[in-house]
Amino acid sequence: MSADFSYLLKVVRLLDEIGIEAIIVGNSASILTQVPVFTEDLALFVRDTPLIRKRIREFADRLKAESRPEPIGLLTDAVRVRSGDVPIDFLFAIGGEPKFESVRSRAWRHPQGGRRVWVASLEDVIASKKAANRPKDQAALLILEQTLAVKKAAGDMAAEHPVAYRVRSKGEHARTWKRNGR
Repeated sequence: MSADFSYLLKVVRLLDEIGIEAIIVGNSASILTQVPVFTEDLALFVRDTPLIRKRIREFADRLKAESRPEPIGLLTDAVRVRSGDVPIDFLFAIGGEPKFESVRSRAWRHPQGGRRVWVASLEDVIASKKAANRPKDQAALLILEQTLAVKKAAGDMAAEHPVAYRVRSKGEHARTWKRNGR
């Protein structure tokens, strides 16, 4: 297991223990979808409630983070937890689709060390990068859109993710998607 996945497993376990439901978004989600991009942080989309904000502070304490959750910038209410490994950004809204439940309804579950973590669909990652329209997002869009087009053209049943446990909505049965021969 690579150091990146060991760290992700540590984060996923801690989120689960504390009771924070999160969706991995941004380039972190793209990487888990096998898109060759780079990121310097782990972006997590969470609900914006007082309880979740309290749990994020507990998360930082239990992770032994270098600082308490701190604002990322002036134009967002997202917070960053700095740890020695990788900064973790907790986003309370993302561009393109502001509702947590809507993004989760299209997300897939990535198996991670016996646990499963929500990962945003490639379509939602693309929509949020278009809405953000920052230079770094514009730079990633070409490879994201091309990867999605190739996956769809190849007839991959789950075009936006390689191996997944996709949950449609509450009350419906989960569907397991398998890649053809992989």
